[in-house]
Amino acid sequence: MNRPVDDETATSGQSGPPIKLIAFILVAILTIVFVLRNGADQEIDFLFFDVNTRTWTALAMALVLGAILDRLFIAWWRRARNRRNER
Repeated sequence: MNRPVDDETATSGQSGPPIKLIAFILVAILTIVFVLRNGADQEIDFLFFDVNTRTWTALAMALVLGAILDRLFIAWWRRARNRRNER
């Protein structure tokens, strides 16, 4: 009657699939639904070029650019704070 217990179950005290797996599957399903629902073409005008792309692609590019800007700002902020603390 003794059955092997994996590390995840032993440490969490729960049985069943791990919450991270459930969250991953839910996000994957929501992403697929989002892509399928936003497949229409969209014209993007940015500075000196025009691009026809799908709506979900334009939103994904905006998210990636926003994440890059966030990382750059945080790096600048930490560097400025360290210089201020060194004085």
